[in-house]
Amino acid sequence: MKKNLLLAIFIFAFQWVNSQSVLSKPDLVLLNHNDDVTSLAYAPYNKMIASGSWDNSINLYSDEGKYIRSIKKHTAAVEALCFSRDGKYLFSGSNDFTAMQFDAATGNSINIFSGHTANITAITVDAANKYLFTGSDDGTIKIWDLTQSGTLFKTISVGSSVHSIALSNDGKSLFVCANSKDLIQYDMAGKELKRFSGHTDFLNALAISLNNKYIATASNDKKIIVWDAKLGSKVRELSSHTLKVNCVIFSYDSKYIISGSNDGTCRIWETETGKELYTLNDNQENKIRAITINFDKKKLFSAAKMKNQADYGVRMWSLPMDSLDKSGSKTIIGGAKDDKNNGLSNTTTPAVTNKDKPKSNPAPAKAVTPPGSTLKTVDSTKVTQVADSEAMIRAGKIQPKKAPTTINNADTAKNKTAKNNTVKPAGTNPTALDTSKRIIRPATAPQKPNAPMTKADRIKQAQMEKERKEQEEKEKLEMIEKQRTEREKAIQDSIDEEEAKPKSKFKKLR
Repeated sequence: MKKNLLLAIFIFAFQWVNSQSVLSKPDLVLLNHNDDVTSLAYAPYNKMIASGSWDNSINLYSDEGKYIRSIKKHTAAVEALCFSRDGKYLFSGSNDFTAMQFDAATGNSINIFSGHTANITAITVDAANKYLFTGSDDGTIKIWDLTQSGTLFKTISVGSSVHSIALSNDGKSLFVCANSKDLIQYDMAGKELKRFSGHTDFLNALAISLNNKYIATASNDKKIIVWDAKLGSKVRELSSHTLKVNCVIFSYDSKYIISGSNDGTCRIWETETGKELYTLNDNQENKIRAITINFDKKKLFSAAKMKNQADYGVRMWSLPMDSLDKSGSKTIIGGAKDDKNNGLSNTTTPAVTNKDKPKSNPAPAKAVTPPGSTLKTVDSTKVTQVADSEAMIRAGKIQPKKAPTTINNADTAKNKTAKNNTVKPAGTNPTALDTSKRIIRPATAPQKPNAPMTKADRIKQAQMEKERKEQEEKEKLEMIEKQRTEREKAIQDSIDEEEAKPKSKFKKLR
């Protein structure tokens, strides 16, 4: 009897080992954090990993595990991170109720976004670097207009703590996981479009495949559900985890799903079949909070709530997936193949005009703005607040309006050629550039009625007009540079003031 039982156990174990591979030791632990790591992000162009921690810092590493630098600007735990699609910018969300924008290459701060009244737990940016989305425990999602110096564009009320957010690849929808059993889909005006029902407990995370076919959700019910992105129907359930699932992602070629759980494991699944391929068993007492994978699928990075302080750091795993598609590096990272903003076809994101704006990524600014919304809601203690018109000028959206000219009504018919050279009255245009430094030129003498201008007069007038435009352009650029310098100084002063304050007294709620 015992022999039969042992034989059965042996056969079962042999079949199980052959059905999947188990990795029990990471290749490397990325150090330099002094507390648990709770958020990760990866930039394919830069081949850079960013990690956010309860020690209030953000660390940057190469995807080979080399430490680059540490960014210490937040005053509380960094709960959410994302890179812009082109890898130029890093965005962070913190328990100090603020989000920040950094230059990914230098680590210098660019912008600070203040407006939430609780921890910021989720963050994402659209493919064209126009809008930043932040989700918070205050039950709202805020959309910030990056083309207007980070002013607040819209607030969407979710009604409960936001755990995870993701943009659809066509830029038309926002998907949200909150304190709910349902995945909620909104349009860019904040209208609820659809609910995906199937989980039996609250959702913690979601991911959208970059081939636009699938959405994956992770839940406290220990399951990952794969949904058809177009139909909203359930495709399958993945249910090998033994405790709640905290995070889920797709590989860049959309062929694999990776999940992380409180059971201390990361699991790799085949998207189309749901077959479990690998288990990364870090430690059953370490709770996996965040995961990311590099572009060629050779490295997986995991972050966890550690049992022992000596274990603080990001785990780097080498994936023995030699049989995977080697053409993955040629896959477009997000969006349709003809979408220049969503694809990784260039190292810089091209400017988008009305003429060549990609149909697959319409800007959310075209959505109907809710009554009472405003663009002037940036916290003035954090960021230098400017008028909407000035922000639009800096963003290149509009040109300064010209002040009305002063012409004697009696001479209107005679002085048409002097119209553009008349001195403009001061104070008539609040949005125009400072005219105190302009060179005032006398108006040309009016020509006699019906007397044609000579060639010399036309050349002289054209030259004067050219000089006037050059002077105005020079003054405009000087004003823009001055405003930019003042803004950067205000941001840096605010950051220095925050760093001088005592450390945050926020509790570690884990």
